[in-house]
Amino acid sequence: MHSHRFGDVYTEKFPLLHRLFWVFDALIRRLLPRLFAHFRANNVQPTLYAVKWFQLIFSEFPRELVLAVWDVFFSEGTHVLLHVALGILTIREKHLLRVEGNDLMEQVRELYQAPEFRDAQTVIDTSMRLDITKKELDKLEATYLSLPANEQEFG
Repeated sequence: MHSHRFGDVYTEKFPLLHRLFWVFDALIRRLLPRLFAHFRANNVQPTLYAVKWFQLIFSEFPRELVLAVWDVFFSEGTHVLLHVALGILTIREKHLLRVEGNDLMEQVRELYQAPEFRDAQTVIDTSMRLDITKKELDKLEATYLSLPANEQEFG
């Protein structure tokens, strides 16, 4: 996840985007297991809410946060998108666990409006403190790439 051409989130069949979704889902499962189960029970998949997060690099969120994310993204690489996405879910996990069904999907799609995301430094700090190592990302990516091509399309 560290050395990919980011343009591959836009190319035909979106290879990097599918890879990001697959790795993101695996990280939610490990880091936020209650939220992962809640999302599954309510049929909430990353492809339904995180496309804009990854393709547009969180541009819907408050400007201060967007600039902070871009700063770290351009400095550190693609893996930052996973950290920030997981940080966002971590910050709002308790709230999201109290919402069900269509209301949950609406809440997830509108996370960018949550007041917690006006404090860019807290979001970046929370995101970058998550227990996600390069070794783990490399292993998840290798697992993804070992899947048959027809199983690499996420969602």
